[in-house]
Amino acid sequence: MEYKIIKGRNYLLACSFSAESMALLDWLLRRNCHPIVLFVDYKEAPSSAEDLVGVKQYCAENGLVIEVCDATKIPAKEGETYQEWARQVRYDFFHEMYEKYAAAALFVPHTQDDMIEAYLLQKKSKGKDEHYGLNEINTYQGMIVVRPLLPYSFDDVMDYVKEHAVRFSEAMTIFEREHTHSAIRRETVDKMNASERERMVDEITAANSERYTYFLNMDKTAGEAQELNIREIIALDEDEFAQTLINFVSRSPDEPTLSAKKIEQIRAMCLNGKLFDSMHLKGQTYLIKEYDILTIGTNPEALPYSYTLEKPGKLETKEFTLDFSMGAEDRGIKEDSYPLTIRTVLPADQYVIGDYLYFVRALFHDWKMPPEFISRWPVFVDRNGKIVYVPTFRHDFVEYHTSVLKLHLDPLIKK
Repeated sequence: MEYKIIKGRNYLLACSFSAESMALLDWLLRRNCHPIVLFVDYKEAPSSAEDLVGVKQYCAENGLVIEVCDATKIPAKEGETYQEWARQVRYDFFHEMYEKYAAAALFVPHTQDDMIEAYLLQKKSKGKDEHYGLNEINTYQGMIVVRPLLPYSFDDVMDYVKEHAVRFSEAMTIFEREHTHSAIRRETVDKMNASERERMVDEITAANSERYTYFLNMDKTAGEAQELNIREIIALDEDEFAQTLINFVSRSPDEPTLSAKKIEQIRAMCLNGKLFDSMHLKGQTYLIKEYDILTIGTNPEALPYSYTLEKPGKLETKEFTLDFSMGAEDRGIKEDSYPLTIRTVLPADQYVIGDYLYFVRALFHDWKMPPEFISRWPVFVDRNGKIVYVPTFRHDFVEYHTSVLKLHLDPLIKK
């Protein structure tokens, strides 16, 4: 599963006592995730009363909280079809519970069958969609919705419940397949063999274009990446953007969870036109915007900065003090270098030493610079955008320059 389950968070699970929902519940329990079970009682299936008793008993045995919605108490709106009414009731209830428990995510037991059905219905409507089929992670009505079973067919689910002796309602499973699924699902998807399914999944992938293939490749590495390119992630659709951000921040020691609202705020920060910005996520964890790059920082005092020195002179900032009023040729900075920009390093920054061109961050690594210094260490950029000076880092460094440059690293050293 692409979504990371974090200990101590509240999760919800939509459960009808069908094979799919009980397989997902068992799968979550085996991963030490104890979701709050949400049961919507439409009283349509002949086994509804027995199924509710069964789910309650299962929850009691496994120490799970269960919340029940009696759908019959909620009238349909004028002109609303049964399917529209049922979906609205269901998600209104889910949203209410999401708010009540301050949930991190809602798990829904959609399978590969649901994904193919959604795709075929999209094709039939001949509309243009940003994404075909279903996403494993998406946002809906302010909720993070996760579908871990999308890679698996209904037959895979049945194999799972048999192998692990998972208790479920055969009557509800049959009822849902016969009465709640579309004609395309019953007449086409349910009759596909393994090779037909494989071809259909390939067709869905192709329909989602090269952009979606790119997203899949990028998202798989988001949980390990040190940074995200803002221009690349903004090109994703809302669900892809959400999934990429969720996986990216999950690598932080504080393990922050992102709400749909927070994801909207992050997208706004990406687009606000500011060169530098930051957003608090949790504890000491911040999402830091630096030009076109997003990184995760743990020190609010170590946010990116950029200052301009119009001509040789003095500059006092919270990050450093300098006095180049008598010139700074001893640092390779000449009079025609001005106006001079002093800023934090960017991933693509390069610097010439001797006859060789080095990536500045690679130099930091070679110098064995402490990680907490990297976000505060300045580079000096001339009027043409060329880096003309990078202060050397050594634990036994002795100042030899006549010009003055003092970095204010004491708070970091104390930490």
